Amino acid sequence: MNAERRTLNAERSPSPFSFIVHRSSFSVFLFLAGLASAQTTQPVAADLNFESTPLAVAIDSIQQRTGLNFAIDWNAIATLGVDKTTPVSFNAHGLSAGKALDLILSSVVPNHQLTFYVDKGIVHITTQAVADQDMITRVYDISDLLVRHESFQNVPFLNIANTQAATVGGGSQQSSLQASGQPNPQELEQQKQKTVDAIIAAITSSIRPEIWKQNGGKASIIFINGNLIITAPRSVFAMLGTGH
Repeated sequence: MNAERRTLNAERSPSPFSFIVHRSSFSVFLFLAGLASAQTTQPVAADLNFESTPLAVAIDSIQQRTGLNFAIDWNAIATLGVDKTTPVSFNAHGLSAGKALDLILSSVVPNHQLTFYVDKGIVHITTQAVADQDMITRVYDISDLLVRHESFQNVPFLNIANTQAATVGGGSQQSSLQASGQPNPQELEQQKQKTVDAIIAAITSSIRPEIWKQNGGKASIIFINGNLIITAPRSVFAMLGTGH
């Protein structure tokens, strides 16, 4: 298994976990896999005008405009009934290389059956099925999310009613300050596990549910010593980082 970053794809739709970006540590966790290089996110130099342009010519156009190196698995692509001459038709302006490739590939085969990924500086284009065969393992430290902040623990409680009663009655005043108790360690552990379970459930239910082991797939996600260890196809990390 190898570790890599998905460097194209920065303009896809927002991550389904954007609702929790206020937690900085989780924000980092989600976006580590999708960091984009300046080269691949810069707009393509000119307008893209493809009118029944052969697929090979359209891809070559992106390569010439960006200087990126491409490796295309035409044999795998052919299993979807696509070849070098399959026509591409769309017009666009100011797209990044990643978004341009997305449009090209989705214009010839729907439902993201064709995909691309970056490995050692080379953009590989193949089918999603072939790309999914290469499983990658990444480790994410989420310990910050599991720490219960005690900033307002053990603050004395002032019982105003008791204080007033003692003053009016003229009797001896007992302290109306009641210290709050320490959290139960077992309860803290249970709460931590609930947080871990919620994170895992959010990922496995929203990011390609069919590829996780609990749903009959091969991808896995486990929690060990404050870390999430995810073994999954590249597309999972791309979707965690920038959306798909």
